[in-house]
Amino acid sequence: MYRRRLTPRTTIRGALTIAAFSVAALIADLPAANAADTAHYAAERARLIAEIRGYGALDLPAGLDESVLQAIGRVERHRFVPPGAVRDAYANHPLPIGHGQTISQPYVVAKMT
Repeated sequence: MYRRRLTPRTTIRGALTIAAFSVAALIADLPAANAADTAHYAAERARLIAEIRGYGALDLPAGLDESVLQAIGRVERHRFVPPGAVRDAYANHPLPIGHGQTISQPYVVAKMT
């Protein structure tokens, strides 16, 4: 019987897939934002992705997985941080999410996956 060998990369991808479905389920239950907020946060996500791409271009070997960048660009980080951290939701650094836990730095997530 063939068994797929687990590597750190496949393990992380599996965890991210589960996390993505969990995030989608959580977002589906949240109230819709107004159009101005939606546009503002979309612009912040685009700025964050551009920043991550800039860092990725400096890496050797260069390049980040485009599907990971697209996923990061869809996650509404402002919905997962405490009210006091919403202003920094799309900053490229870890943020507290309560109970001594943090949401990871977006660039680190992009690089690891």
